[in-house]
Amino acid sequence: MSIDQHSFYFGKSGDALLGVYYPPTSIIPEHNQSIVLCPPFGQEYLRSHRAFRQLALLLAREGFHVMRFDYYGTGDSDGDLESANIDRWIDDISAASNELINISGCGQQSLIGLRFGSTLAFLHAQQSTTQWQSLTLWEPVLSGVRYLAEFGDTPENPITNIMGFPVDSKLHSEISALQLTPTNIDNIGTINCVASSTNQDQEKFLQTLDYHASVTQTVIPIEGDWAKADEFLSAMLPREMIMSIVNNLTGATD
Repeated sequence: MSIDQHSFYFGKSGDALLGVYYPPTSIIPEHNQSIVLCPPFGQEYLRSHRAFRQLALLLAREGFHVMRFDYYGTGDSDGDLESANIDRWIDDISAASNELINISGCGQQSLIGLRFGSTLAFLHAQQSTTQWQSLTLWEPVLSGVRYLAEFGDTPENPITNIMGFPVDSKLHSEISALQLTPTNIDNIGTINCVASSTNQDQEKFLQTLDYHASVTQTVIPIEGDWAKADEFLSAMLPREMIMSIVNNLTGATD
């Protein structure tokens, strides 16, 4: 697969975010749409970098305008985690969305979020006035409390980092308070959930979403766990999941 990507910074000096734009490599009129990829947090960002890159390339090959980016205080964007917060990261998605519209000239948009990135993408979509074509929740994090617990957090012993990435008390409190609620989503055309497993909470969440939007769910078991400490820094490339996301967006069948 040939590589066609353009890295750049956008936003104000000192608050600039890194963006990587993948222009469409084919012209498919029905796919004339821009897609923003919302990454996960911490070491999961590192482990998913290759998967996000491949997803972006595959979508660009299908005629989509695609952009991935780094939140403020993460990756190669300006700032540090100590000055980052949930609201700022949600605003970063808005900034990335607007930047992609400016680059592509395409106002029809979709969001794809992985793990904590799906949480931020969902919250942004709820708060946004944009009419989103689709929202893909990839291994979604529905509860901040359960998310932190995956890394050993307890009320008695709150964690101060997530596998080497610092989480101060303010960010910890903000994450703990997050609980996705299936309301205010009439501006989302289709919601696609792609996960390696399911549970009662996820099933209930998706069933409630189905009253407001068209919802699809795909369960694809994978090897490995995004959040496991014994797999620190090892890349994960769940190809079947990636192809499922592409197929959902293109309307192709597996």
